[in-house]
Amino acid sequence: MAEILHKQGDTFLAACAYVDAAGDPVSLTGVEVTSAVRDGCRPYGLMVTLADQATKPGQYQVEGDGCWPVGTLGWDIQYVRDEVVFSSETRTICVVPDVTP
Repeated sequence: MAEILHKQGDTFLAACAYVDAAGDPVSLTGVEVTSAVRDGCRPYGLMVTLADQATKPGQYQVEGDGCWPVGTLGWDIQYVRDEVVFSSETRTICVVPDVTP
């Protein structure tokens, strides 16, 4: 699992790309993409925005308000196409306290 350091309360924003094994972009047309972080039992939903798949295949953005508890969270992305569900690798987000109010 890859670890991401994040300050509590800062906006979480990730630019993502769905690619095949060769690293080539794959269109997400017709694919439902969702994402969440979880602190063990409680999920925190994230907003997923797909780019225009005709001009930027496979590209999308994941965003959240970052108002998560300090500690370690898991994060992944789920894809659903024709009732087939598959997910990204789970990543670890280490949420640390913000210093500046």
